[in-house]
Amino acid sequence: MRFDGFVGVLSFVELIIMYSLQFVEIGSSSFSLLRSLRLFRIFKMAKRWKSLQLLIRTIVSSVAEIGNFAALLFLFMMIYSLIGMQLLANRLHFSKESSTVLGIADREIWETAIVPRSNFDNFYSSMVTVFQILSGENWNVVLYDCWRARGWTSVVFIISLIVVGVFIVMNLFLAILLKNFEENGTFVDQEKIENVLESKHVKELNQENKRPSRIQILWAKIGKDHPVRKRCLATVQSSKFDIFITSIIILSIICLAVVNPLSDPETSLAKVLKLCDVAFTSLFFAEMVIKVLAHGLIFETDAYFKDTWNILDFAVLLVSLVNISDVGRGSSLKSLRALRVLRTLRMIKKFPELKVVVDALLLSLPSVADVAVLCALFFLIFASFGVSFLKGTFYHCTGEKFDMLTDDKLKYLVNPFEWSKLTNEQKAWFDTDAPGCSASTWAESTVPKSKDICDCLVPGGWGLVVSQNFDNILNGMALLFEISTTEGWTEVMHAATDQRGIEMQPIENYNPMWALFFIIFLIFGAFFVLELFVGVTIENFKKIREETGRSLMTESQKNWARTQQFVLKVRPMRKIHRPEHILRAKCFDFTNPESNPHFDTFVTACIILSSIVSATYSFGDPEPKLRILSYMNYIFAAIFTVECILKITALSKRYFADSWNVFDFFIVCGANVGLISELFLDNASAVISVIRLARIGRLFRIVKTVKKFRTLFNTLFISLPR
Repeated sequence: MRFDGFVGVLSFVELIIMYSLQFVEIGSSSFSLLRSLRLFRIFKMAKRWKSLQLLIRTIVSSVAEIGNFAALLFLFMMIYSLIGMQLLANRLHFSKESSTVLGIADREIWETAIVPRSNFDNFYSSMVTVFQILSGENWNVVLYDCWRARGWTSVVFIISLIVVGVFIVMNLFLAILLKNFEENGTFVDQEKIENVLESKHVKELNQENKRPSRIQILWAKIGKDHPVRKRCLATVQSSKFDIFITSIIILSIICLAVVNPLSDPETSLAKVLKLCDVAFTSLFFAEMVIKVLAHGLIFETDAYFKDTWNILDFAVLLVSLVNISDVGRGSSLKSLRALRVLRTLRMIKKFPELKVVVDALLLSLPSVADVAVLCALFFLIFASFGVSFLKGTFYHCTGEKFDMLTDDKLKYLVNPFEWSKLTNEQKAWFDTDAPGCSASTWAESTVPKSKDICDCLVPGGWGLVVSQNFDNILNGMALLFEISTTEGWTEVMHAATDQRGIEMQPIENYNPMWALFFIIFLIFGAFFVLELFVGVTIENFKKIREETGRSLMTESQKNWARTQQFVLKVRPMRKIHRPEHILRAKCFDFTNPESNPHFDTFVTACIILSSIVSATYSFGDPEPKLRILSYMNYIFAAIFTVECILKITALSKRYFADSWNVFDFFIVCGANVGLISELFLDNASAVISVIRLARIGRLFRIVKTVKKFRTLFNTLFISLPR
């Protein structure tokens, strides 16, 4: 009620102002903001839309925490903006001729330099640039510009901004939403879930309560004990049959990928593919017939058409039959060929893991649709605001003739004044015969628009600054949808900050505050809504699993995950006894972490140092540097070889019982083969490069040594089935 009253009061105030101030033009932008607020009435539909109401309630309950996040984001951006100003303010000035960095010493050349729109010259520009980097839009261009200007210092600055800002700070959105989802309950309509999951059971009950039809009676006379049906049922349940059909599906998909619609149908390849299509369709038809005979068509409990995946198979089969037949040649029926790609969906049914994920995704679609509706409402509100203030403003005069205009003509086009103040010589600039030029109709007091002047000086030169615009609500929503992907939003923002009104030539950064509109939209329309999709999907999967007992893993995957968790938790290890032989005992004492913990520390340090040495190679290295790096590689190879020999001596056959030891053994052997090949073979550079790359795999041994790394690795390992 309070919300309705708020919108009603605003509409009433708007009407009072409009009828009180008659001199104010009704279509002016003075009331655009008040008119835009009418759109909030759309949210009244949440009264009758239960799931949408729950979603909006959660968003409202998250406002306080999102406000805290916004404050943290602003503080983070401000810190990096100030650091950016200290490092890069007035540094991103490049020569027009050579694109080299210009210093501030030569003031005249420096002021005429090319300055990127994304810069750190002042606090406002710095904040916008930092947000641009956080959104991921052309951040690499900013990085390269800063790199040219300040070197590696700026690279560290930009990389740290991305790592901390994007990977840590921005992900707080998701954490906040998930927390509020858990506190406010589920967004899954439990009745919808039950209806979806039990619809099949209800249909079965209805079928049982119906009086049997004649077809049912005739089919029942055949019975499942009929030899033909028993044989078909055995065939369908055979694993060999399943493997055969899966192979046929894969082969048919390969043939579909090979087909080129532009190729000559008389070629040998086209004829072979046509025959293959006929053969595959025949096999799929035979599969359908066998399954119908085995399970029944419609009326039995496990009938063919009671399975949704079978209905999909049947639809694909019909499309294939139309394709191989001559029915509808040249008509719209042939457009059904494109639907043959649905044959790839049959692979989902053959793999239970994919089927479980798809089923969970389909059950979450209603709640995702609620988020999509809410997202569309956000887009509609922002699009209406953009249309109110930015319609007709994303245009400018451009072209070859525009580039050839004199300074006086350009000044008048950018800043027009009364027609009477022009001299006769200046009025002669205007080609009144040019199409679209209306200079002959201007009165002495007329102040023409930039577009009117452009039509006379540069006929046909008035066009869009960017391909998107806010000229109508559909264009506005399409523009917002495009920039919500964080692609190309900076170009649109620059067009908005440069605009000076309808049919006026833009000037760079004339309205810089319009950048806030796009930043606010991206925070709500891109980051918030995107995280809302992710949060709702995760919450739905969680609730579906609780309500139905389903999960995103099959039973075999669950058992595998439980086994791995148990093994990692218990960590059973066979106790290794100290050898009795003197030499083996000394080797055991030297390499065993319990008796000599410094040995593993030394080996780990050598692994890290060897990786650093491998990372220092670069193209064009001088010969002395290459020689030093080679000697260091020989030293590390010797250390790792000695380590391997000592452990094999100490453990004997038990050395190869540990998978980490086997992994390390192959790395050592590969590295030694590479070094030997490098010494004695002149043309083995490719082989040597591959073997050198294998040395980097030794870094995985750190996972075994460092407990925290091992925990993360084990978590990733257990999550693989999902």
